[in-house]
Amino acid sequence: MSDSSCVPLPRLLIVPTLAAALLVPGGAALAEPGAPVEVTAAVLTADGRLAFVTERASSRARGLGLAQRMRARTGVVAAAVATPVHALADDPLRPRQWGLTRLAAEQTWAQGPAAGTLVAVVDTGVDAAHPDLSAVTVPGLDLIAAGDGRTDAHGHGTHVAGVVAAVADNGLGGAGLAQGTRILPVRALQADGSGFDSDVAKGIAWAVDNGAKVVNLSLGGDRQSSLLTASIDYAASKGVVVVAAAGNAGAAGDPVLYPAATRGVVAVGAVDADDTRPSWSSSGAHLAVAAPGVGILSTVPGGGYASWNGTSMAAPFVAAAAATNGAAMLVPFQEA
Repeated sequence: MSDSSCVPLPRLLIVPTLAAALLVPGGAALAEPGAPVEVTAAVLTADGRLAFVTERASSRARGLGLAQRMRARTGVVAAAVATPVHALADDPLRPRQWGLTRLAAEQTWAQGPAAGTLVAVVDTGVDAAHPDLSAVTVPGLDLIAAGDGRTDAHGHGTHVAGVVAAVADNGLGGAGLAQGTRILPVRALQADGSGFDSDVAKGIAWAVDNGAKVVNLSLGGDRQSSLLTASIDYAASKGVVVVAAAGNAGAAGDPVLYPAATRGVVAVGAVDADDTRPSWSSSGAHLAVAAPGVGILSTVPGGGYASWNGTSMAAPFVAAAAATNGAAMLVPFQEA
């Protein structure tokens, strides 16, 4: 699915520049023969409880001997050198998320989570019942109907939210770039994906007042809005980053679209797996960055996953980078 609701393209591409220790698949390695080890004994106490006692040995060979001696002690029911284990909950669709691979997501995750940073998704709502989003989607605002923004009759907002924060390593689907963030859903678009600038402006201001540090706007139109400008200025005055999709009008005359062209907005275009701008991705001097936007696999309502195209899919990568102190991840990108 291509998103046609948005706007223009970049000169910069998000790439990993943050130093991080590489994760070792399969967990920790066994201790080297001469490395210190821990030896733990399980002890059945007089009152019938199982307790554990841990001692250290200077090498694995000495540890094996210590474990044998510990097993001879009164009450010990088992003793052994510590053996590494690792989670078996790899996300089955992660190999299909080329954007995360391109941005070295696992290296970013290894540096620690985004400490609960709140990212507002001003969109069609977010399906908070999705198993990859339920733990990270907080109550928000529905400007279209009564509710808290945690339903999505269209799917667009749910897909955007998954790019930002779908939970990693839970054995489900894929993952989002900004692990540890929370999604604040603000429904400002109707079930057909359309809406009004007034609702979007209200949603931005509400999100800022309710703790959002980053606001994602994967939406746009061809008219500049004084209401949107006022809300974006308000967000900037509070230190909140506003990210907007550049739009998908590159092959239709490439008109200037808003709010991507509004001052103070980080406007985002799309690139494919070869770092090339697709013809449909909007361009323009106001664009700041490019991010993966072709064949982006993410969450959709009902617990499913789908691959979509659009600058709407690229923008949340940048919002996620902003939520994880990702300014250092932006470097110049030259169009082919």
